[in-house]
Amino acid sequence: MSSALANSYTIAVTSAFGVKSSLRHPYSMFVSGGHDPAPIVRNFLINSLPDPSYKLTVPVVISVEEMKDGTIASFDAANIHMSGDTTNEAIENVLSLMLDIFEAYSANEAALGKEPRRQLDILQSYIQLLNAD
Repeated sequence: MSSALANSYTIAVTSAFGVKSSLRHPYSMFVSGGHDPAPIVRNFLINSLPDPSYKLTVPVVISVEEMKDGTIASFDAANIHMSGDTTNEAIENVLSLMLDIFEAYSANEAALGKEPRRQLDILQSYIQLLNAD
């Protein structure tokens, strides 16, 4: 039988890129009986990107799944996921991948298939290029 514990709190984080974010941590921890506990899943509200050439027009929710052998960060709306050794590293990796996909797909819009087009449409609703140099 599973039990769920729910809490929320806010922390300030400075990433390796020097990006300061105030992150809300609503989370649920599910514990299953008998074997390894299920992963801890937390949702982070992100307000900035690691590249100052871009800005978020609205905050994004990044889901982070912490397991004993690593961490996976996900931007579920666009089906984008990355891993890392720590929560901060996984979040930075998924944000960097979001920018990489945004840049690559924006440069080749005419050639995109259905799923890449959907991902780009979602990313364009969140990400804005500040300087088109």
